[in-house]
Amino acid sequence: MSSHDSHELPEEVLAHLTWDDNSKVYFCYERFNMIETNWGTFKRNWKNFLFYDDGALLISAKRKETLSFKENGSVLIGTRAPVQPTK
Repeated sequence: MSSHDSHELPEEVLAHLTWDDNSKVYFCYERFNMIETNWGTFKRNWKNFLFYDDGALLISAKRKETLSFKENGSVLIGTRAPVQPTK
């Protein structure tokens, strides 16, 4: 799916991520970098987060839905596997 020139996230993304605006999310880019914000802030300003968009991930600690942003402007919608606690 292409991100278009709109300021809003694509409809498919908003339909997939039915998170509360106050939900804590993490924008992960490069190998060791992560920005913590909330879903409402990310939705309003998502294009500003794409200074590094090749393989960047948006995840939530409490939800399994995820987004992956690609350099060509596409957004991959997915669901991550549950994380197993370490022993």
